[in-house]
Amino acid sequence: MKATRLQRLQEKARKRNVVEPPPVPEPATEKPISQDRHFTANEVAALWHMHPSTIRRIFGSMIGVIKYGVGKYRTLYIPARLLEEVHQGLAA
Repeated sequence: MKATRLQRLQEKARKRNVVEPPPVPEPATEKPISQDRHFTANEVAALWHMHPSTIRRIFGSMIGVIKYGVGKYRTLYIPARLLEEVHQGLAA
């Protein structure tokens, strides 16, 4: 009698401790970042209600931002994907 009770308890413990394998990631269907829409600092400033110089400070040194021009005449082109990531980070 005790062996069957012990077996039932062991079976219950096995079921509780089953580790399921992680889900298999689906293949990436996202388009490359180069095909994303790119925003200028003035466009982002208008969207976020900030000054363009603030946007230039936030995104000026980030990887993925296209910098065109020299000195104060530099134009930033910010990919939409990077824009969303930074916005989520600032909103958190």
